[in-house]
Amino acid sequence: MATAMKKTTTKKETVATDELLEDVVETESVEETVVEKVTSKKAEKKKYALTDGIPCRSITQGGLYMHGIKSDIAYKWSNDGDVTEVEYQDLVAAVRSSVSYVMKPYFIIEDKEFVSQFPQLNKVYETMYSVRDLRSVVLDLTPNMMKSTILSLPEGAKESIKHMASAMISNGSLDSVKKIKILDEIFDTKFMLMTEMFS
Repeated sequence: MATAMKKTTTKKETVATDELLEDVVETESVEETVVEKVTSKKAEKKKYALTDGIPCRSITQGGLYMHGIKSDIAYKWSNDGDVTEVEYQDLVAAVRSSVSYVMKPYFIIEDKEFVSQFPQLNKVYETMYSVRDLRSVVLDLTPNMMKSTILSLPEGAKESIKHMASAMISNGSLDSVKKIKILDEIFDTKFMLMTEMFS
């Protein structure tokens, strides 16, 4: 009688263990599926409709006008810093035909995803500011002007300023506490700590 009870208990434990193993297997397969979906979403490029508006900021003093190659829309910026949305189809056509508005450039496309899909644009944005221009932004402008100028620069130029500022603080050519604090705020860096190390 005691032996029969032992067998029943063992059987129940085995069933319970099998159910537990089944649960674990199911959980693992669900996790794998979720990971695959997340990975595939990251790899996908953003898709635009032809008429989606892409924000473009003028870097040209005074009025600026551009004729949309595909849509026939007349785009207008009143002054430097103005943002106008240009249809996706017109921007793509302008990039592909190397229109000077885009490639010179007269305005900066502010949609990072769009820019990343065109390596030639990335190259233009990264090389459009010389080292001397960027040094001048940091050294010659007032702190408030420096801040607004840096915030209006394309990503490549911002990265260049960040690295340049680090070198300038290290060699002592940038010692304005106010400017260094602004740079820390913009880039989420700890340049002020560097000044304490080098002083």
